[in-house]
Amino acid sequence: MADSTYSTPADMLLGDLPIAVSVNKQKYVNDAADEIDSLIGVRYTTPLDMSGSSPIPRYARLFVKRVANNLATGRLILAVAAGGEDNQVHAYGWSLVQSALDAVKQIADGTYDIIGAVDANPTASNRTRGPVTSGQDATSGVDAFYGHVSAYPPTPTVPLYGPLWQPGSAL
Repeated sequence: MADSTYSTPADMLLGDLPIAVSVNKQKYVNDAADEIDSLIGVRYTTPLDMSGSSPIPRYARLFVKRVANNLATGRLILAVAAGGEDNQVHAYGWSLVQSALDAVKQIADGTYDIIGAVDANPTASNRTRGPVTSGQDATSGVDAFYGHVSAYPPTPTVPLYGPLWQPGSAL
């Protein structure tokens, strides 16, 4: 397994928390990078180029590095502290993991766009940018509503004041 391109064991946020020498910190760093890649790989070709000459701006590289550090550190703390009863250590590890996963979800869903990263599917120009309905039902009032308001551009076949919808009828 290649070493992570996002973080190093020296970047982990362990402070003075005692970690046994037998614990392989590099494994947690690599696992965090793999987890990040598995979630953002839908949008971007992974691993992201984190070099100084990368087209990705420095602020975005630092964001990804921080996410990787938080995820690796949190996973390590949760694993090491699993047998203990130190709730503060568990809470710290859990908060690091949750903040990292929230940030990765922002990248994956497009809330946080990584400018300069290589798009995983450059031909897909119809990326979903809003809610999608599935499991449509011909007798659903919600589906009837979306059928009237989501036609863009508006077509003349969708009357502005059409027939009144009633349960069990399809428009």
